[in-house]
Amino acid sequence: MRCTTLVSLIFVLALQGCASRQKTVSKTTDNRPCAANLSSTGSFFSSRTFKTYQEFPRVSKATAFNRIVPSFASGGWTISSSSKATGVVTSWAKPNYAQGETESLNAVIRKNGRSGIRVELTYIAPAMSFVPKDTLLDTFCSMLADVKGNN
Repeated sequence: MRCTTLVSLIFVLALQGCASRQKTVSKTTDNRPCAANLSSTGSFFSSRTFKTYQEFPRVSKATAFNRIVPSFASGGWTISSSSKATGVVTSWAKPNYAQGETESLNAVIRKNGRSGIRVELTYIAPAMSFVPKDTLLDTFCSMLADVKGNN
């Protein structure tokens, strides 16, 4: 009985450590801003949040908004709300690997300096979902490349 209790206690403590909300900054040889600025919090056993950002010194907030919204739609995301005035786009999708769960992808466009902006992307994955880093970076970097446009 004592052995079972001890093993159960160790398992619970180990699981609790795995599910802690630690922030991880990605270390990569990829020098694109979308990859260099990638960070994550959470764990496999809880939902995980992945974030990145990129600064655009010569793009206006309105232009960035007009360029990023089609990226959400063409990527299969359902836009639940968007506001050009605030620079916020929220979206969701139902992953085919986690029945009943949803994943979110959001963008925030902020003024950065006198003539530039900063676009922040946040992806929230459901608990116990595998997120391939290459796929995540492809999505993030493609969306940010759309913001850059032909500048």
